[in-house]
Amino acid sequence: MGRATALALAVAVTLGACNRPTGLDADLTDDWAPVGRPTVWTPASGTCHVRAGETSVATYQPIGCDQEHRAETVRVAAFTGAVAEAPAPPAAGSAAVLAAHDACDRDAARLLGADWRTGRLVLTLILPKAAAWGVGARWYRCDLSETRSLDDDTAVARTSSLRGALTGAAPLAHRCFQPKMINNDINFMDPVGCDQPHRAEFVGVYRATEATFEAFRRNDTGTHRACMSLVARFAGIPDDDVIGVRVGSIYYHPDATAWAGGDRGVQCFLWMNDRDLTRSAKGGGPSLLPVS
Repeated sequence: MGRATALALAVAVTLGACNRPTGLDADLTDDWAPVGRPTVWTPASGTCHVRAGETSVATYQPIGCDQEHRAETVRVAAFTGAVAEAPAPPAAGSAAVLAAHDACDRDAARLLGADWRTGRLVLTLILPKAAAWGVGARWYRCDLSETRSLDDDTAVARTSSLRGALTGAAPLAHRCFQPKMINNDINFMDPVGCDQPHRAEFVGVYRATEATFEAFRRNDTGTHRACMSLVARFAGIPDDDVIGVRVGSIYYHPDATAWAGGDRGVQCFLWMNDRDLTRSAKGGGPSLLPVS
């Protein structure tokens, strides 16, 4: 290495001391083309994938949604401003992650026709790995997957897009359930037709507002009360001090990982703890759900 450097200096001195050949300016650096910035890979929206969550260009293989797949990308966008200037991707639970998840929620709802939480679906927010961020990747991506059930979010294979999946007859939509109990705890929710005996029915989604997951989990009473307001609106009964005599609630909430990924949606269900219904409670009013 030292000898090569010495020879280069000798050439420079020699050219400076003699008449230069035509077209030679003795500057050994200014005739090189500038080195370009590294090409940054960005995933594409509107594509489907055999597996959910691929984040590497080496394993990223988008396919048509008419082929067997387990994930559909509904949004790809870029972080901007101070977030984009940071040396690392935004941290789990940060305001930037929450905002990205909210934007993905909106795009997913446009594709599906309703909030993804109203059906057998899961939305996954994907960020670049630290190494990709270090060379300029600033994208984020959200994938939708159909799941096995309310209690099992394993992605199932599809051969069609989820576009419009929560409109019309909507076989993926949550409706009525027969809870399976073990020692007064719900083990799982068995989906049944609303004309079949059942004790639970999906009524809507409540957005939690607590600052942390720990604070949310400490506020079971507040979450139950928020769901009871959705029950009252759905069933057409007064949202008053005796609503708990008429009916109860069940709710499903994001776990700590999903919360850190930006999900704040709580799925709320009407619950009859003492008798079965054989029709939907929607609009049933006090005659269906009396104070007794």
